[in-house]
Amino acid sequence: MIRGKHIFLLIVLGARLGFAQAPAVGSADPKPQLILAGHTQAVTSVAFSPDGRLLSSSSFDWKIRLWSLVTGEEVRTLHGHTQWVWSVAFHPDGQWLASGSRDGTVRFWDVVTGKELRTLAGHSGQVHSVAFSPDGLWLASGSTDNTIKLWDAATGKEVRTLRSHTKGVGSVAFSADGRWLASGGKDGVKLWDLATGGEIRTLDGHSPVAFSPNGSWLASGSADDRTIKLWDVATGKELRTLVADVVLNLHLAFSPVGNWLVSGSFGTSTKELWDVATGEKLCALDPPGIGFSVSFSPDGRWLAAPVSATSPKTGRLDNKIILWKTDDIKAFIRKEGAK
Repeated sequence: MIRGKHIFLLIVLGARLGFAQAPAVGSADPKPQLILAGHTQAVTSVAFSPDGRLLSSSSFDWKIRLWSLVTGEEVRTLHGHTQWVWSVAFHPDGQWLASGSRDGTVRFWDVVTGKELRTLAGHSGQVHSVAFSPDGLWLASGSTDNTIKLWDAATGKEVRTLRSHTKGVGSVAFSADGRWLASGGKDGVKLWDLATGGEIRTLDGHSPVAFSPNGSWLASGSADDRTIKLWDVATGKELRTLVADVVLNLHLAFSPVGNWLVSGSFGTSTKELWDVATGEKLCALDPPGIGFSVSFSPDGRWLAAPVSATSPKTGRLDNKIILWKTDDIKAFIRKEGAK
């Protein structure tokens, strides 16, 4: 797992010297429709509210910001963490936000007021990933202490600790029906039965992990090579291996209807879009810089990704969130396919 001074080195090199980037399918990418700027350091995670009206973002600047997608303006800034904030996730009812940080805590926030509701302290390492169960009853957190913790979302009490990983856990995700939890780390991907807390199987993949919307497929990325793997959740069989043009594919997201998978590299800001049914790469989006996260809006209209790049005007690092309209991406794919 990449962390600490290695991350800062990659940020500086990637933003200023440039990493090898996958060429876009055509001569020009679809143009972003919205760019959000406000963080003073690299943005590590983005998440849409369930109604798609808000976007949350976390950053190395220790802050969480909430953005209105109606106005394109920042709504509020959430203060409380004492170190980098790695991950954010909205509760299914949209009223709460959870965050995980390098300070070892998970924090709950009131989305309307911005007030911190509670701090969950139980991990002995950094919290790299947080996710709510679809019914909103549980929160899962993955940590560099090699464990996943399940918390009662209503009370903040620790319900269970899942121990099987031998290395840090960088990603956690719930299946749509709430039966399974997937966790990804350097030592592989694990599937857990939430009813019992038992490990079902280990898959030969790495962090990150993402369930398809119907819960039948699981995607995993790799920090060691260019592959993204698709797995059958029921059997654990590998269904398909996608070979990306870039390495360090450390963030993944399925579109809400499950027809697209987007993969993103930490070493660059390249986002590659894949046809899930065929495994074909549809296009690559190549904003300059490096990126940490990617997310589709619940209605599938937007694709959001943070990008850090050196400004040609000031020479300083610009930390932005770029949003594309998926209709523009579809039109771009059709146009390139007709050539």
